[in-house]
Amino acid sequence: MRRTLHRWGAFLLRPRATAAALSPREGIFDGLWLGLAYIVGSQLVPLGQIVKTFMVTASSSRLLSAAGGLGRMLLAPIIVILLVELLLGRDKAYRRGIYLLPFVLVTTAANLLRQYGGATFDDMAPIFIGGAASLALVFFTRAQVPAEGEGAATEPPSLGSSQAALLASALSLGAVLASGGHDARLYFDRWDRWGPLGPSDE
Repeated sequence: MRRTLHRWGAFLLRPRATAAALSPREGIFDGLWLGLAYIVGSQLVPLGQIVKTFMVTASSSRLLSAAGGLGRMLLAPIIVILLVELLLGRDKAYRRGIYLLPFVLVTTAANLLRQYGGATFDDMAPIFIGGAASLALVFFTRAQVPAEGEGAATEPPSLGSSQAALLASALSLGAVLASGGHDARLYFDRWDRWGPLGPSDE
């Protein structure tokens, strides 16, 4: 876990140097972990809606509906990953997962602004902005990503100390957990009063 946090923090602080230094063997599960972070940071209420709708009216049709809702929820990060992979090219596509970092941070930050700042904006705006940030980072760093099979260091580049990278990751992870914790507490507090929710109830 420490190695993963170091890698993510280094990529946030020095993306080009980190992209050049990482081995193709490193971070192969970054996409999975960051996908989970996206759900925790900004999608727990939609996920709770899917779960409660199925629990309240369990049936085969509701199961299909729940599966469809889950698919729609995950569609945005999947599209971002596919676009990142396309821009990186086949020989560099192994590095696609880490490029979800900006997407996760933007969508989490937007959710925190809704929760604590009362901000109102279109639900799709953070997704488009986060996706654009991830794709911009690809353009900024893809020349430094080694092609699969090329030699590269196995450690993130030195930042003078790993503390800066770990701090950046810790702050990012803390924001995800704070956002998810708020949504989970809100949802369970209102569990008895909320039925299966529609878009107007979010």
